[in-house]
Order: sequence, then C-alpha cells, then structure tokens
Amino acid sequence: MKKILILLLVQILIINLFSQNIKIDSTKILYTAKFQVLESEAILFSNIKKLEDYIESKFTSRFLKSKGFDDTKFILIEKRSKSLDSTFIKNKKEAFKKNYIYFSCDYIVAYVPSTGFFYKLKGFRKNDFPELMDYLDKNSYLYSNSLKNYIFLGLAYVEDLDLECLNEYYIRKKKNKKIKKDYPCLRSCAERDRNIYVH
Repeated sequence: MKKILILLLVQILIINLFSQNIKIDSTKILYTAKFQVLESEAILFSNIKKLEDYIESKFTSRFLKSKGFDDTKFILIEKRSKSLDSTFIKNKKEAFKKNYIYFSCDYIVAYVPSTGFFYKLKGFRKNDFPELMDYLDKNSYLYSNSLKNYIFLGLAYVEDLDLECLNEYYIRKKKNKKIKKDYPCLRSCAERDRNIYVH
C-alpha cells in the first residue's frame, strides 16, 4: 500500500508541476521527462529516494535536433540494459534507435513550454502524436493545419523520430479509417519485452 501511495504522490507532483503554465529550465525538463517512462516500467518503489536513484541509474536524456515545430522541445530518454552484452550486435546505433534490442529502449517525448505538457512519441504503450499535432495545428501561427504537409514534404524534422510513419498514422486516424497496418513507430518497448515471456 505504501509503494502505491508513493507512486500516486509522484504522479500528482508531475501533474501539478506541468499542468500550470510555467517556464522551467532545461535540467528540470530533462529530469522530469524521465518520469514519463515510469508508466512503461511498471515498477513500485518503497520511497522517493529509491525512485530517484532508479531514474538516475537507468536512464540518460538529451534534447534532440528538430525543425518546423516552433518552440517544442524533443527529448530522447535512453534506457540500456546493464545485463545485455551488446558487443555482438551489428549496427548497434541503428538497432537501439529502432528499439530492436530487448530490455533497452529509446523513448522520445515532446515538451511544449507554453503549456508545460509532455507528449509521448516513441517507445510507450500509448502514443500522443495525434494530440501533439492537434495542439500544434490549433495553436501554431506558422501552420494552420499544414504541419502534416510539412512533414510529408520533409520540411519538419526530429532527430531519431520516424515522423513519416507517425504522420501516416495521424492522417489515417483523422480520417477515421480503421488502422489495420502495424506501424513500427507505435511499437511499445514494454509490450515487445513482455512478448519474450509469452512465447
């Protein structure tokens, strides 16, 4: 019960911190972005110190290069398995980037400074790309419903993020078409790892 309570307190802290229209520094953005991954990790902690130690030891984060998204910041959160011997993996960087390596994951979140909201874009069970696009289409003075066209034409870019795949998914979803295709950009690392134990 105590562990569940601590997780709830952390979630409330995150919601309160970022549901307000506030500006925060880069270090805080990177640190808080790591908390977005906890939902995918599904681990309980007995106290806040253990939670913070886990986050600091398991994840590294950095801002990604991007263009065409106003002041939206994109953050890569890397999780690398300490027990995995990755020396045998060919083209290791590309394999990590595409989330092919079990028990490791490249998560990507977007942070919108004007609202303080985070959007989960890669590696998570739920992908928030449609919500981010809807927000940017409504609130960006640059696009007025043309961001999807900028992506299609290659004028918008985010390092390590398959925008073409996400954009195709977004357009199909907007047209209320049934999603039959398996979009690699929507794959969850947690689901991928869980399938090892199922099969």
